[in-house]
This record gives sequence, structure tokens and C-alpha cells, in this order.
Amino acid sequence: MQKEEKGQVITDTHDKFTRARAAIFTEYSGLKVEEMRELRIKLRRAGAELKVVKNTLASKAAEGTAMEGIRDYLKGPIAVVFAYDDPIGPAKIVKEFSSKAKEKLKLKVGVIDGRTYQKNEILAVAELPAREVLIALLLAGMKSPISGLVFCLKGTLNKLVYTLNGIKEKKETQQ
Repeated sequence: MQKEEKGQVITDTHDKFTRARAAIFTEYSGLKVEEMRELRIKLRRAGAELKVVKNTLASKAAEGTAMEGIRDYLKGPIAVVFAYDDPIGPAKIVKEFSSKAKEKLKLKVGVIDGRTYQKNEILAVAELPAREVLIALLLAGMKSPISGLVFCLKGTLNKLVYTLNGIKEKKETQQ
């Protein structure tokens, strides 16, 4: 690889590190080309991409970004999953593919929103529900106290109406 090509790879990878909300570093030894292609397609559908990067170039590209703390993990053949929107979806895909590929694809480390996560933490992130489900749960949690208050007030008003209706019926029967 020529010096200009290396410089371009470093610049492109630095740009991806800067733009990505999450980067998951994997070791892909033993993975066939067809399996790698299948993984790339799945990640692309989730708004992520997979890039094979030389360790020295990735280390240089990580300078000045949130990915700076991953240098110690850059050993062996490394493929980086860049997630630009939702970090949970690509983590799920990588976890699922890793278990399906019989450990040919191994999680090493990940960086999500500037924080470095170890393998077990990335697997825990992959267990989280989808973003839409988390938002729905949050909104339901925010709505429940208000709903409780409305039902409480409604119950009180219903009791008042039933009481007044009972008094009216009692007066009608007395006449």
C-alpha cells in the first residue's frame, strides 16, 4: 500500500470514528468471504457498516477521537462495525452473527457515545430492546402518573354522580 493510500485510509477511518455513535471492534479470523458479505448486508440494513482496517492505520485514525482508548485491543485481524444512528441494532446483529458463525467472529471491545465497553458489556447492550421499544417504555412510564391521577379523579366524580342519582331515585320513590 502506497503512502498516499495509507493517508487516505487513515483520513477516511478518522472521519468514520468521528461520525459514528458506536464502533464495535471484532476479530474475524476464519470468516469466509460469503459470510463477511452476508454480515455487511445485514449491517447496512441497520444503518451501520463493516470495515476491515489494519491495526496501525486504525490506531493512527483513532487519535483525537472518542476511540482513542482502543489501541490496546488492536491485535490480530480487526473489522470495525460503525453505527451512525442506533448503536443497539448493530450490536444485536454482531452478537447474533457471532453465535451463528461459531465464534469465527469474536467481539473484542466497543465504544458507544465515547465510552469504552468490554465484550460482556457489548453483549449486555445487544440484549436491550430496540430504540422504539425503549422510547415507548419511557413514554408509558411518564404517562402513568398522569393516567393514575385522571382515573382517581374520575372515580371520585363517578361516586358523586352515583350518590346524587341515588338521592334523586329515593326522592322519586317517596313521592
